[in-house]
Amino acid sequence: MNNEKFKNRAAIISLVILQILVIAISVVIGYFLSDVYDYAQFDFSILAEAADILMEYGFSPVKDHAILEYGMIRGMLNSYGDPFSYFIEPAQHELQTDQLSGKYGGIGSGITKDSDGKYYLLPYPDSPAAKANVPDNAMLLYIEDSPISEFANLEEIAAAIRGEAGTKVKLVLSSPPAYEDRFEVKIKREEVPLPSVEHYISKSNDSVGVIRINVIAESTAEEVSSSVEALMTKGAIMFIIDLRNNGGGILDAGINLAEMWLPKDQIIIQKEEKEKKAEIIITKRDGPFMDLPIVLLVNENTASAAEIFAGALQANDRCNLFGKQTYGKNTIQLVFELQDASSIHITNAIWGFPDIPDFSVGHGLIPDFSYKDIDSNDPIILEDAIQWILINP
Repeated sequence: MNNEKFKNRAAIISLVILQILVIAISVVIGYFLSDVYDYAQFDFSILAEAADILMEYGFSPVKDHAILEYGMIRGMLNSYGDPFSYFIEPAQHELQTDQLSGKYGGIGSGITKDSDGKYYLLPYPDSPAAKANVPDNAMLLYIEDSPISEFANLEEIAAAIRGEAGTKVKLVLSSPPAYEDRFEVKIKREEVPLPSVEHYISKSNDSVGVIRINVIAESTAEEVSSSVEALMTKGAIMFIIDLRNNGGGILDAGINLAEMWLPKDQIIIQKEEKEKKAEIIITKRDGPFMDLPIVLLVNENTASAAEIFAGALQANDRCNLFGKQTYGKNTIQLVFELQDASSIHITNAIWGFPDIPDFSVGHGLIPDFSYKDIDSNDPIILEDAIQWILINP
C-alpha cells in the first residue's frame, strides 16, 4: 500500500516537473522566436500577388525586373514616413561611397556629355588616363565590352570606369577632332584623391586664411589640418571656415573635426541609438587648433555632420557663426549595401546638443550674426566675417 502511494506521489511530482520544463522551454523558445515572428508577419504576400498579376496580365513587357524591385523598395520607404531613410541604386551608391571616403580607384578623368548624348573624357594632369595618352575630349564608345548606349546616365558610366586600384579597365575611344577612327586602351587604375576641402589666403587681408569644406568625409579632418598648416606658412594667423551648402557626411568625421578646435572635456553632442541610453560625447584631448581665432559661415543647406562641427563650437563659446539658420538634421543613418551593390539608408539614431534642446529639422543652429534679406551665398557674408575677426581675433 505504501509502495502504491509512493508510486502515485512520484508520478505526480514527475508530471509537475515535466509541466514546469515544458513551460520553461516554451518561454525560452518564445523569447528567441519573438523577433522572428515580428518579421514573419510581414510576409508581403499581397505585394507578391500584385507583382504576379502585373507579370501575367500587363500588356507592356517588363524589360528590367530591377526597375520594378527598386520601385517597390522606394515605395516601402516612402510609406515608412522617414524622409532620411532612403534607397539608392548601385552607381549612385558607389559614387557616394567614394566621395565620403575621400578617394577612389580610377583613371583620373572628367566626363562630359554633349547635346547629342555622346560622352567625352578629360584626363587630369599626371593621371593614369594622361599617362595612357588619352587625348582631351576623346569620345567614349565602350567600357570593357559594353557600348556606352547600354549605360543609363553619366553616373553609371563613371561607376563602371572606377574600380579597385591596381586593376585595369578596357576602353574603346575615338580621337578628336574628326572622330573617324577608334582605338582601344587598357588603363591601370590608381588611387585618385577626392578633396573635400579648398583653402586660400583672403584677398582682403593676408593674415586671414579661408577654408571651404564641401562635404564631411573620412579625409576631411586631415585635409583641414593640412590646409591650416599650409595657410600658416603663408602668414595666416586667423581662419574663416565656410560650411555653406555643406550637407554633411560621416558622423565620426564631424566629431573629429570639432575635436581639433576644442579643449579637452568639452561636450560635442548627445547621441541616442535605437534601444540604447543616450550617450554624451566629449573631447578626449586638447585640440591642436583650440587657440586659433576662427569664424564659421553657415546657411540653410548646412546640415548633419557639418552642423555637429558648427554647433559644438558655438555651444562651447569657441566661435561665432555668420550666415543663416542651418537645416537642423539631427538623425543618423546606417548604410546597408544590398546584394546588387545598391544600398538602403535607415535612420537608427538621433543626436543633438544638450544646450540646444529644440535642435531639429526646421530648428537648426541660429547664427550669432544672421542675414535675412540677402542670398546666403552672398560674398558680403564672408567679407563681414573677415572684418569682424580682424577686430575680434
